[in-house]
Amino acid sequence: MATQAQKIAEIESKVNSVAAELRFQETLMARTESIISDLAELTGELKSKAAVQDERIGRMLEELKHSHEDIEEQRRSNIKRDAELLYKLDRIEERSAKRFEAIEDRMSKLEQYKWFIIGAVTVISFLIQMAGEMIHLS
Repeated sequence: MATQAQKIAEIESKVNSVAAELRFQETLMARTESIISDLAELTGELKSKAAVQDERIGRMLEELKHSHEDIEEQRRSNIKRDAELLYKLDRIEERSAKRFEAIEDRMSKLEQYKWFIIGAVTVISFLIQMAGEMIHLS
């Protein structure tokens, strides 16, 4: 059987082994605590950055909303201006048509006068020629 000194040596060996394991566990715990602390710090930073990003996104959405409203207002304004322009173009077309009709009327009257004058000149020249022949005959 094992002597008491051997048992004590074996127990001391086991105690040293357990002590080494305990130191290893303590080192792991220290590292784990350090990692947890770093993770907590990173989580805080991420939350802070997320809050800033949320605020930026909120501002961007608000600006987008205002831009959309401005675009919609501009679209309505363009539609109104287009309607006004179409109305003015219609009025110009009506006035141009009236002026064209007036010019056509004047042209037809001038053509009537032209043919009247040509007819009158023809009649007068015929009468002058007849009068000249009558004067020569007498």
